Amino acid sequence: MRISLVVFFALVIYVLYTAKSLHTEPLAPSQNGQTFFNYEQGQLQLSYQIATAQPQTLASTWLQLPDKLIDLYQHIETKAQEQTGDVIASQVDLPFPQGWLDNINPIFPLLIKTYFDQNGQGYTDFYVNPQNLEWGESKKTASHLYFQGVHGRLQEILPTHQLEANLPELHIEQVDDFVLKLLEWQLQLEWHVDEKQVNLNLPFSQYTSRDFSLLLEALEVHYKASRPAARFMFTPAELSTHSKQIQLTENQNHHHLGGVGFGMVISQEEKSMSYHAALNLDKIHSPHLVALDLDNINIALALRFENVDIEALELMRQVLSDWQEQSLSTNVKTLWKMIDHQSKRLAKQGIGIEIEPLSIQTKHGDVQLQLAFKLDKSRPFSLENLTQFRKAIVADIDLTIHQNLLKHLLRLYQHQKADAGEDHNTIAAKPSPKAEKKLQQQIKKFLKQKLLSKKGEHYQLQATVQHGQLFINGREQPFPLFN
Repeated sequence: MRISLVVFFALVIYVLYTAKSLHTEPLAPSQNGQTFFNYEQGQLQLSYQIATAQPQTLASTWLQLPDKLIDLYQHIETKAQEQTGDVIASQVDLPFPQGWLDNINPIFPLLIKTYFDQNGQGYTDFYVNPQNLEWGESKKTASHLYFQGVHGRLQEILPTHQLEANLPELHIEQVDDFVLKLLEWQLQLEWHVDEKQVNLNLPFSQYTSRDFSLLLEALEVHYKASRPAARFMFTPAELSTHSKQIQLTENQNHHHLGGVGFGMVISQEEKSMSYHAALNLDKIHSPHLVALDLDNINIALALRFENVDIEALELMRQVLSDWQEQSLSTNVKTLWKMIDHQSKRLAKQGIGIEIEPLSIQTKHGDVQLQLAFKLDKSRPFSLENLTQFRKAIVADIDLTIHQNLLKHLLRLYQHQKADAGEDHNTIAAKPSPKAEKKLQQQIKKFLKQKLLSKKGEHYQLQATVQHGQLFINGREQPFPLFN
């Protein structure tokens, strides 16, 4: 059912998108118009024809359909209406696919009205009228479909195209199967040759079945993308999402995310790309975290990828794609050499990764991590030469963790290692004197080895990697990689 609704609304958007072709030619009010839908070999054709002494086609658009939509499009029926004045009106009957709602197959008429002037400029309004259906053997066991309709507008303000659509309410309740409720959905699209924008506002979305439920509250999505550089698939873009809360229940396990926010900016400078991402979770509740006595934690993360060579990344993507298609003729050794060659190009650009910072708040205290990693472009680099790889790494790590949280994590580790079979929460809350003594000895060992240093109520680890050497809190340590 979840897939079915996506298919249904995708159908509406496909039809609406083609309606912009109505604005391409000026029309005289005395002419009559008809709309034709033709389906042929996986494609849908939408044509508007003007009836004159010599009939002419105003516009004809072919859409290549995804396989999963083809069956649905084959059921589309259209009714053409005559043009009145400066308006062309058409109706498309959209059937709800057979078998999705028990044994009923409701029809949703999509009304399309295009208003234009003598210069061919105008806009298209579209509507799907409300429906209120009930079916079943009795009132007590009846299923319901309550639909307040869809309305929107598509218009051209050259060179920009704009689309707005609103779904006030859709409520489907099928007895002993599922409940779906969508409220006040809003979609805004704006696009032209060099840029496109999408704004999606979903105040309330809920789906519930026998062993699964999902609730999205106050979800907003904003996306903006520019035309990519020639030959490259990577698009400069901005994405931001936010939701007041997300609740997921599966097999009686309830998970809750509160204050969810995510943002990403992809920018281009000459031949390199940069990726900046940020994640914020105000509250996380999960049975898995409850078992670890780490419930209701807060997470904030900022991540940056800098100086990513566009052409090398594109070629590496193409190499992996070609290898997947020709895996029988290309062995892994050859693939590794091709990846190594493109990795050298990435290294010469000085690719870098930064975490600034990762912050996690728990009831036992907090942990903060800052990391800067890059490849020294002045040094030789090869994935096949691990010594060169190690010497090309330049990194700085700064980790601080509250003393109570460190002790709690060490207790959990000791319990897991011992495999005592008891509940994690019980062990963490009532540690034995023997276990506490062993824990204190472990922390003293870390301090003596300079793996940790004490800073107020926190323990700190500062690490630097350069020229193939690793220093932690000022003391050289064995390099954990490629030895």
